[in-house]
Order: sequence, then C-alpha cells, then structure tokens
Amino acid sequence: MVSSSFAAGMTLAVMVLPAISDTKGRRPTAIAALLSTAIGFFAQGLVLRWDMGFSSFLLARFVTGLFAGCNPIFKAYLADVVPSRLLASFMVYREAAATIAFIVGPTLGGYLASGPLSTSGPLFATAFAHLLAAAALASCMEESIDFRGSLPIRPTTTTKSTAEDAQPSTSSTKEETTSWNMVLLSFALSLLYVVGQSCFSSFFALLVKDRFGLTPRGIGVISTAFAVLALLFQLLLYRPLLRRFGLPSTGFLGALALAAGLAGLGAPTWPLWLSATFYAFGVALFPATIPTLLARAVPKTRRGVALGAESIVNNVCRVISPIFLASLYSQRPGLAFQVSGSLMLVVATALAVLASSPRDENGTSILPDQSITFLDFS
Repeated sequence: MVSSSFAAGMTLAVMVLPAISDTKGRRPTAIAALLSTAIGFFAQGLVLRWDMGFSSFLLARFVTGLFAGCNPIFKAYLADVVPSRLLASFMVYREAAATIAFIVGPTLGGYLASGPLSTSGPLFATAFAHLLAAAALASCMEESIDFRGSLPIRPTTTTKSTAEDAQPSTSSTKEETTSWNMVLLSFALSLLYVVGQSCFSSFFALLVKDRFGLTPRGIGVISTAFAVLALLFQLLLYRPLLRRFGLPSTGFLGALALAAGLAGLGAPTWPLWLSATFYAFGVALFPATIPTLLARAVPKTRRGVALGAESIVNNVCRVISPIFLASLYSQRPGLAFQVSGSLMLVVATALAVLASSPRDENGTSILPDQSITFLDFS
C-alpha cells in the first residue's frame, strides 16, 4: 500500500505534467513539480512524526505522487538541448546518476532512520533534496522551448564533436514529423523491458535466498556490488561502444546481455556472478535506447506527451507484470527469469533489425512509415 499509493499518484502525474511542459515550458513545470514534491515529502515526515495514522500517511503519499512526474520532463529537456548524436550518451549519464542514487540512498536512509528523527528522517531529507533540485533548476536551467519559434537553447560543451554533432537535431528543422512506427516500436520494446526489469527487482532477492540461503545482509551486499558494476559499465564502456556501433546496435548488445543474464539466473547450473554480470552489462547499455529513439521520433513540442505516455505504459506494466511473474515463480523459480529472458531476446531481435535499416542524415536508423507532419513557422 505504501508503494502503491505513491505509484498511483505518479501515474496521474506523468499523464499531465509532461504535457504541460510541452505548452508552458520545461523549466517552470519542473520547478513547480519539484517544489510540490518537496512539500509532499515534508508532509509525510510530519504525519509520521506526529503519529497521525496510516491512512493519513497513505493520503500524503498519494498527493505527493501527483507531482512526481519530472522524469519524462528531464528526458524531454535533454532531447531538446543535446545534439542528436550525443543524446544517447547524455541519457546514460542520467541513468548513471540514478544508479548512484540507488547505491547511496539506502545507506543514507538507513543512517537517518536510526537517528533522532527516526523514520521521518529520510522523508525530511528527501524533501530537502527536492528543494535543492528546484533551486538548482531555478538558477541554472534555461528554457529549452521558445514558443516564438526559435531553436531550442543548446548549452556550450567542451566535448569534442563532429560538425554533424553541432548541427540542430532533426527535431529543430522547419518541418517536423512524428514517426508512428518508431513510436509504437519504442512503446512495445519498453513494455517488454519493464517485464524483465520487474522480474529482477521483484524476484532476484527471493531467488538467491531460496537457492543459496543468503541473509538479507548478504543480498544487500550483492545488490550493491552489481549496482556499482553497472555504474562502471555505464561510465566507462557505453560511450565508446555507442561511437563504434551506433544506438540500435548498442541497444541490441544491451538487450542481448539482459536476456543472457535473466536466462542464466533461471538456470541453476549458471554461476550467479556470471548471470548478474551479464545483467549489469545490459542495464548499462540498454535503458537509454528507448527514450532516445522515442525523443527522436516526435517533434520537440510533443516530447513531453510521448515520454509521459511511455512512463504510463511502464507504470501499468510494473503493477501487472509481477502478478504474472509470481505465478511462474510459484511453478518453478527459474521459469519467471527464463520467460523474461525470452522477452528480452525478442527486444534484441527487433533492435538487430532496426540496426540494419536505412539511416537518416544524422546516422539514426529509420523505419518506413506514414509520418504525420507538424509545421514549425520559425
């Protein structure tokens, strides 16, 4: 109930806030959302501090979730300001930041929860972190959408890039199109990936406990170790591979590694370290693929809607897929992982086909379809 109440509010948030950012601007929408979320987490802390009851806490969680829709906005902002050829790399940097938060957050939260503020401590700290983020955006973030029609603002960078990198992405041209084949493909691949992701996040701890008898502490150590490994892969390997192979092929390698990792976890004869390493490698390479393809497939003034819709699909899948996977796990623990690995193999196959498809002037794989055209009167 604690997780579901927040997730229910967040599902509504990603329906509304990204679309608002398309019309009112990324900067004001993100700042308002962060400030509102900070107030919500502070209210949750007060509810616990003042012992106002579980129902009040769930209500505070739900209301906080109503403003927790910044993730698609940030992805859309990156797509607005980063040159097309560098977009996937910056998406991975965003993923790496989330990985660092996953590594640091539980440890910091446990320390704060054991302090004088008890369980309210982590919630007050989360509220403070959101306030800092809102202040950082207010002082540093420039609006990426100029509704008078000029090109989005691009930050200066010391990264060495080609002449093509410096050119506006295809979304900055006078005539912009929505590639519906790519949009639908991105949604389908994202849904299949979320099934695999849900399998690992929901059943990995249970699997290693049942198979190896690990304690919660041992499971935590293993999870943290492989999160660190995924972070190293993201920071050290992703960009060289992207430069060498391109986005669809790099995504293919990531999906193939995820398939191998999940299938290996489902096979008792595979060493745990090998399966988990494959999975960590896949986590480093694959997740940036979908938002990058999706952001390239729609005009800049509709990226918020598109990425918000993807988040809705993912959230619904995260609610439903564990129920389906639990039924498989009850039949045989490895079966849930093997089915998830098979679905990721489908994703890898689709990306292999995409990698062999024709490419546009930016080196982006394209699929022939009947696109809908939007005119930019700049």
